[in-house]
Formats: sequence, structure tokens, C-alpha cells
Amino acid sequence: MKAIFYTLILLQIATGGSMAYANKALPNIMVLGVIVASESRSGVALVKDTRSGKTFAIKEGSNLSAKVLLSKINRKSIELLLAGKRYTINVGDDTAQYVESSTKNAAYANIKDQVDKEGDTIRVSSTVKDQLVSNDLSKILMQAAAVPQIINGKLQGFQLWEIEANSVFDVVGLKDGDLITSINGYKITDVGSAIKQLNSLKNAPNASFDYTRNGQSQKLKIVVQ
Repeated sequence: MKAIFYTLILLQIATGGSMAYANKALPNIMVLGVIVASESRSGVALVKDTRSGKTFAIKEGSNLSAKVLLSKINRKSIELLLAGKRYTINVGDDTAQYVESSTKNAAYANIKDQVDKEGDTIRVSSTVKDQLVSNDLSKILMQAAAVPQIINGKLQGFQLWEIEANSVFDVVGLKDGDLITSINGYKITDVGSAIKQLNSLKNAPNASFDYTRNGQSQKLKIVVQ
């Protein structure tokens, strides 16, 4: 763990940047790197005080200040609690964003009841399909952490983690740990091809995904009727 942190420090040592926090009571920090919690250890974040330049590690559940709690460490961000409000800071960033958790993905909350699932096939109306992909691609991709899986130097696909409740991924039945290997029959061999195929789904009448779950090959078909 120390080696990872030392490497991150060397990469970020010259990083400065102005602060643009939503609340002045939040600490002036940049998130340099994270280690997500596991069954045997707590999550740890490496942060840099942008005023003093001091770099330090802090565990999930610890206080950054008298009023600010580091409540959660995700794969690509940390979450802070201040006066009952939740803020996030992405790894590599120094800007805290206020999160309205009560309304997060609320647009998809009532769609689950309109999805008909039979085996590996999901049938939806054109109205529901439009709702699912009406957001910008960048917003949809932020609803889960997609971690590239590389074997022998070749990209095998993207593994999904931290899938948000009522997100597009949740609605279609995908789960944390699922490894997406192809979209509409096209294998995911690089980031560019993956984004191109995802963009094409907006105009596609149907969609299919190949993925693995717990080492078993699975297929997901979405049929618009």
C-alpha cells in the first residue's frame, strides 16, 4: 500500500489548482488516490492539503475536521458528510460536488415495473427505451464504475462496480462484478469501440450484451416492442 501511495505522491507532487467548493466549511483537499475497503481492511484515501501542500492518508469513517466526516471511499471518488449533506470529490480532483441523494436517478425509479424480463431477454416499450437512453452518454456512464480488465496486454472488457440504485444498469439487471465483453456482437477490444457501440444504442431497435458473472458466460438481450 505504501508503494502505491508513494507513486501517487510523485505523480501529483506538483499539482496545485484553485478551489471551487460548494461549502466553505469543507476542507481544502485534492484526492490523489484511493484503496477501496475489503472484508479484511478499511478503505483508505490519499489526499493533499492544497493550502499547506501536506499529503496524508485517511481511513474511511474518520473525520477530516471537526465537522466533516469521510463517510465512504469509492473506486473513483470519496464521499464527505457535512451537516447532514453529502458531497463527493473525484480522484484527481479538488472540487467537492453536492449530491442530492434523494433525487438521484429518480427518473428511472418507476421504470422497473414496466420492464418485462423472460430469461435473458428484457422487453420494453419504445417509451421506456427512450427514457433509459435519453441522458447524455457521459451521465449514464457515471451511474457505475467501469474498470477495464486487461489480460496479457489485451482488453477483455469492462467490469462494473458500484452500480447505483435505479440506474440504467440496475434496471436491466446488471450487478456489481459483471464483466461486459461485447455489445451488439462487437467484442470490446478498446475504449473507443466501446464508446462507439454505446452511442449507437440510442438509435438501435434492439440491443445485446455478452458478459460474465461469477465466471459464467451470460447474455442480455433488450427488445423494444
